[in-house]
Amino acid sequence: MVIPLRDELVGSTGTALLVLLIAAGFVLFIACANVANLLLIRGSQSRHELAVRAALGASRRQIMRQLTAESLVLCGAGTALGLILSVTGMSALQKLIPASLVNASALSIDGLVLGFTIALSLASCVLFGVLPAWRSSQLDLNEALKLGGRTITGASGRLRGAFVVAQVAVTLTLLTGAGLLVQTLAGLRSVDLGFPSDHILTMATPLSQKTYDTDSKIVSFSDRVVSQALRIPGVRAAGFASDLPFTSIGDTSGFVIEGRAPSPEDRFNDALYREVTAGYLAALGAQPVGGRLLDERDAADAPPAVVINETFARHYWPASNPLGAKLILGKRSDPKTPRLTIVGVIHDVRERGLQLDPKPAMYLPFRQVERPGAAYLLVRTAVDPASIAKNLQRAIWSVDPQQPVRSIRTMEDYARAETAARNRQAQVLTVFSGLALFLAALGLYGVLAYAVAQRRREIGIRRAFGANTLSVAAMVARQGLALTSLGLLLGALLALAGTRAMGSLLAGVKPINPGAIAMAAAILLLSALAAALVPSLAAARVDPAGILRDE
Repeated sequence: MVIPLRDELVGSTGTALLVLLIAAGFVLFIACANVANLLLIRGSQSRHELAVRAALGASRRQIMRQLTAESLVLCGAGTALGLILSVTGMSALQKLIPASLVNASALSIDGLVLGFTIALSLASCVLFGVLPAWRSSQLDLNEALKLGGRTITGASGRLRGAFVVAQVAVTLTLLTGAGLLVQTLAGLRSVDLGFPSDHILTMATPLSQKTYDTDSKIVSFSDRVVSQALRIPGVRAAGFASDLPFTSIGDTSGFVIEGRAPSPEDRFNDALYREVTAGYLAALGAQPVGGRLLDERDAADAPPAVVINETFARHYWPASNPLGAKLILGKRSDPKTPRLTIVGVIHDVRERGLQLDPKPAMYLPFRQVERPGAAYLLVRTAVDPASIAKNLQRAIWSVDPQQPVRSIRTMEDYARAETAARNRQAQVLTVFSGLALFLAALGLYGVLAYAVAQRRREIGIRRAFGANTLSVAAMVARQGLALTSLGLLLGALLALAGTRAMGSLLAGVKPINPGAIAMAAAILLLSALAAALVPSLAAARVDPAGILRDE
């Protein structure tokens, strides 16, 4: 398989970073929409002042320049604070950068990044500051100078509502994406590994081909190390293998089944190929579903044996028992090629990790193969695995003082590493979604609170004509729910399109997921109700006598 080196090193990191960049852009949009709404409200409240300025000779361009300058002041203060937080928070950011990125720990804020963020801030200010300024500068002097112009509706009110609808739509998309990642993470963590991963310590033991140049030397080394390891207090079982679960998605071998002609779809049979010592499968905790595990009976002079996994058995013997069948590896035309007898079937071990489906796998005894691969030592313990690491190293060095030992890890470390990237992505997107939800609720609250303030006269008259507290509160809540419902409708369409781009980040979860959208919509509806509660109660407490007295 030929792929670019960049793809091999980075993998799906590019997609993950793009999703997070889009999420950050969505949060920026929601924040800017809130600021734009505040500027629109401030412009509405300053209509009388702006009308006086216009009446005294100020041009529309001068009024817009004044309002834009006010938004730029906010922009400058926010940009400065953001840069300070970025610099001080760089250490926390390093923990979120995928480990697969080359030189990830050396990343820092440079001139290009600084210039980009400042330019983005200015562009946001211009886009979301000029629009409110332009709207507020549209003045009807006669109407604005009257005292009765209390209720501000029309284009300004519709624009504020449009901002709220857009905020809800974007927030729904973020919540849906975060929900899909959380579902993926939960699904990966619940995957059956095929063995108990607790109390297992592993380490890589790459053998020198110059020192260990014969099969007998390799077998002698593995036997002596296992013997020494079993003497360590707390060690229950030990074994060597050419590959551990999670360490390789490949290392396969072709084969044929003796006495069976390959079918058209199986012209090239291929299975994971693992060489293991007698005690490895028992130490791993592999679960036999038929036959036996490899053990001391599988000596060099014994009939060649092999253990296969359930996927292997299910694919090639769907309606029969594979025990006793023979596999041929290597040069099949050579009559001297060993015929391996299947002596056992084990429950699928997640050799290729959590995200790839199980593949047919075969396990061969060390003593019956050429150049056995004693690449990894695995021990199962009755105590904390990390507590015996030093003793295990000393056991290896008592056999060969020059033997390198590296990658000392527990099996649970390997399992956690499989979900580490998804965990970071889910955490960041959840934080972004929570922030977006808070800002969207705040924006809805602001719009409704201002609407109640502007409609106090109308509400007072309604109360005077007999409207009860509940009906007045429901009137305000309906306004908020109408905006939220429209935002949810648009957001569902945006989420359906947006989550397709997350396909490579998901595992066991469909990108088009109505359940995730429905859950996100329910969260948003509850937040909208909470945001509408205070303005609704404020409307219900309006005193009709006071309003009529003012009139």
